[in-house]
Amino acid sequence: MDPPPWLSLVSSALPAGLAPRICEVNTNDGTFAAALRRQWPASTFFGLAFHDEDRQERKALVARVTATWGADAVIYFGDKLRTVRAAPPLDDCDVMIVDTHDAATGARMAIEADMPNVLQRMAVARGRSSVLIMHGTMKRAKWVSAWDELVQRRLVSSVGCAKSWCVGRVDTDSSCLRRPPLLPTALTLQPAIRARSARGRAHAAASREAGAGADMPATPATPAVRSAAGATSSATITALAAAGWHSEEVSGLRLGMWWRYFTVLQGCSREPPAVGAPAPPPSHVCLIFKNHVFESWVGGVTSTDSGRSFDAEPSLVLPATWATARMTHNLAIARTDGADGGGGGSGGGYLIIGGQFKLAGAARCGRRSGNEVPCYPSKAALPPYNGLWMARGRSWRYTAPGTAPISTGAGGEELARASTSVPTQWLEARWLFNGTHAGCVERRSRFYASMAHLHTCEFDGRLSLVRFGHRLLLYARTNPATHGQRYVQMTASDDGGRTWGRFSFISIGEYDYAQGDVYFFVVMSNPAHAGSLLALFPLAHKFRGCLGLAASTDGMHWSAPTPLLRCAVHGERAVHHPAQGLVVEGSSVAFYVHENVAGITSDHTPTAMQMAAFPYLKLPRPRLMRHTVPLEALRSWTLSALRPENMSTGPLPT
Repeated sequence: MDPPPWLSLVSSALPAGLAPRICEVNTNDGTFAAALRRQWPASTFFGLAFHDEDRQERKALVARVTATWGADAVIYFGDKLRTVRAAPPLDDCDVMIVDTHDAATGARMAIEADMPNVLQRMAVARGRSSVLIMHGTMKRAKWVSAWDELVQRRLVSSVGCAKSWCVGRVDTDSSCLRRPPLLPTALTLQPAIRARSARGRAHAAASREAGAGADMPATPATPAVRSAAGATSSATITALAAAGWHSEEVSGLRLGMWWRYFTVLQGCSREPPAVGAPAPPPSHVCLIFKNHVFESWVGGVTSTDSGRSFDAEPSLVLPATWATARMTHNLAIARTDGADGGGGGSGGGYLIIGGQFKLAGAARCGRRSGNEVPCYPSKAALPPYNGLWMARGRSWRYTAPGTAPISTGAGGEELARASTSVPTQWLEARWLFNGTHAGCVERRSRFYASMAHLHTCEFDGRLSLVRFGHRLLLYARTNPATHGQRYVQMTASDDGGRTWGRFSFISIGEYDYAQGDVYFFVVMSNPAHAGSLLALFPLAHKFRGCLGLAASTDGMHWSAPTPLLRCAVHGERAVHHPAQGLVVEGSSVAFYVHENVAGITSDHTPTAMQMAAFPYLKLPRPRLMRHTVPLEALRSWTLSALRPENMSTGPLPT
């Protein structure tokens, strides 16, 4: 009897001689997997079933699979979130089957929404693709939209489809894998791509010894950042340190669980220097950040040892309740003298830009996801989200020179009252523009942008501001699709921020925004190469993650990404974030990385109860790492990155 058409397509897509590792999500009857077993008798099978608490169904499924596969199969049972994240051993798959049969609408939608996590589990092999099989009921329209989106984004190359199935090749040639990371792997506590797979195979072997059916462990291993397999010798670390490479966790700072969007400013001090006084030394460093996804304040701490340790308690930079403008969500701060990273500065002032553009009534207050934005002095008094604003100050702190700083420790209404009882040093506040600004692109649907003015920019992501020559460059998120595919657009000012040009998409070498997600894009002057800029960005590309590093000589065209370091991905978000800014110390430069950013594991901020019920939603403890790189190594990388063959030279994306 001739094999079914889909099986012939799978055979043509896999290399000869391979004993494939076959995986299946939402295993029901195992029909497709059984056909693959007959074609490849040496294959192994790992299935993830969603049968909740029905023990009889579980036993029957295990019996059916065992009858075909014997000891070469393991079945795992997931939970009501219907996510592959519940099954870490389901990994390194040569063939991935996604079964949407017999799933209720909500369950099927959850499986389809989890496809980015599913496709992260495909085998990585240069020069060949893995194979995806997606099948469902005769009502193909129920699941085909998910398949069509993957094909349209060129993440899957369709080999063939019929009424109830589709077969395609999955390209895993990610920008996060093409080049080695700038930071030596020995210095970073991140897993090798294959290390997780090795753990998965070991777990699977242990499960086979225990029997073909395996419930998920109470606290399953997650693809979060962990030590690479095998210990790094102290001699290796010592040799790297002698050459100027070093990694350490920032100390002193009581890092809040939900803090995020860090900015490092070198040559800044607790108080602004008096007029005519010398600038603070380069060893004085400030660290600026916001306190939550739904922030109530932006705060800052200082260091006198080149950013190795910081104050324990933050001082207020800007409250979310500032009566002038609501700027804290995506606040960008830069030195007016352009000293955004390295070498200190002249002790000049600071420039801040922030704000969003949302529907009337979106400027909410009260408690949300564990944080409180006080309704002070009243809900009606809170400024609206009416676009981006700019202000200037001599200091990074909220209070005027000579006035005691405000501690953020009070929080809530007490902090809001304190901020209104003293004068602020943020002056010349002015509205810049809203989401209708020329060239600004926003294509999300109402489902994904519930509080935005449709087809106008919400400015929902982090902003980045840098002075480059005589110009100010502002980088903002663009949403060029109905969901996902976050990217970057830039506008510039030639008159100190009074007027701004048209937004344009940036261009990154070897990168197509439809195939990935750039969560934000922080840009700074390059201390190792005059006349160029560096960008750092959390990057998810073809289901692999890293902190991307790129260089540019015009701020618009950027080199192909090189990983600063690799990291895990949840959905289409990298779990680490880079800080804006660098610290130069002698012949070295320090990058800062916020590891295990809270809230990345879910589109909706998970509650404590959800993280207890679904442990894979909880990342390891967040921490702020300081990674030191020799300036000469950064210069060498820059010269290579700026070669014509590595630069984006084509037309800008639209």
